[in-house]
Amino acid sequence: MQTLTYSDAIDELDEYDKYLDMDEDSFQKAGEEELNDWQFEWVSEIRRAIALPEHIETPPSRKRYNWMEDFTNLHNNKRFVNDAIYALNAKHPFQRFKAAVHSHSLIKEWSAFELERCEQYVAQELTICGVESRDIIAHELEI
Repeated sequence: MQTLTYSDAIDELDEYDKYLDMDEDSFQKAGEEELNDWQFEWVSEIRRAIALPEHIETPPSRKRYNWMEDFTNLHNNKRFVNDAIYALNAKHPFQRFKAAVHSHSLIKEWSAFELERCEQYVAQELTICGVESRDIIAHELEI
């Protein structure tokens, strides 16, 4: 098995560029007739990648603030909850919340929680753009 790298993809684009601008029906028909299985899968992946938005805006501050509230509400540690509530109601709540997380040794737990929420946010934003997040799965192509 050989991994198809990004540089391989760029080098080979000229050979397959005619398939990149086709509408889906034309691509399906031409691909079945002209490409072998791995080539068809490879060009399909490139077509999906091209359709992705160039960037996704970072989550708004209010949304991230809500994540901190949600994280706080999940905890039974009254000291942390009190410190977090104080932090969220103080000036510079993001900085103070992170300090509370650090002082209660919840860094890994908060990082995992925040990552999960970020992944949900990205999936939601991609859906708004018409892209199903399950279509964006990194994998190796066998060639």
